[in-house]
Amino acid sequence: MKKPIRIVLMGVAALVLLQFLLRAPARKLERASPAAAAIDTTPGITRVGQQKASQVWADFEKTPGVRKWSCSPPLCEVQFDPELWAQLDYDLKRNVTAALGIGLAFGKNARWTEVVDVMTGKKLAGYNTRTDVTKIE
Repeated sequence: MKKPIRIVLMGVAALVLLQFLLRAPARKLERASPAAAAIDTTPGITRVGQQKASQVWADFEKTPGVRKWSCSPPLCEVQFDPELWAQLDYDLKRNVTAALGIGLAFGKNARWTEVVDVMTGKKLAGYNTRTDVTKIE
């Protein structure tokens, strides 16, 4: 009878020690100053990598559908061909918008990118550099 109790107590002690070790780094982070933790202000660039973001920026004007673009940081506007936009499915619209936003974040330090209809000026989509979120209108 003493052996099973001893094994259970050793198991409980091991779990308590493991729980303490897992919680220890969290306590250190709580005590650290807020400035010590770097905040990623361009998660899209981080997600695709600097090299890919650089390539997107280099090929930006060759992107099919892009007619004009302008930047007045923090906002950039891309005028897009409405006929091509209408042919794209939702996922492709989201990916194109994110790629344009990441390219402009890399090349022009844009925080927001709006894709608008070149004919009417109607907003078609937007990309937020700080949150890496794309919204299709």
